[in-house]
Amino acid sequence: MRKRSEAKRAPVAVHTLRAMATETRATSYAHDPAVGLVVVCAAKLSTPGEHGQVHARLLLDRARHIVGIVVNPDSPQAHAVTLGPGDAVVATEEATAYVDGTGRTLTLHGAAARGIAPGANPYVG
Repeated sequence: MRKRSEAKRAPVAVHTLRAMATETRATSYAHDPAVGLVVVCAAKLSTPGEHGQVHARLLLDRARHIVGIVVNPDSPQAHAVTLGPGDAVVATEEATAYVDGTGRTLTLHGAAARGIAPGANPYVG
């Protein structure tokens, strides 16, 4: 069980991060827990020309649905891809992700993808 104070701090940290990172709304989301795969698409996921494996920070809600993903969160070129509102974030998790050559598709494999709540993401319309 999380302490109440921890739940209050997470949105503040996300808000601070968003002030430093550029932000894009996700355009599509697919999750196949059977094979451990999550795919998120957006108009822009990273710095132009950047592709391959990247450090990512997953922004998760209480049910472990993805609210957002920050690509290269510790760099000046950090970029947040949002699926839902920042106030829904209660936890973060570090992961390795893959950005395709177009810079528009981000894929999570294995343990990172299996840790995401199965089923439809409530933030994707």
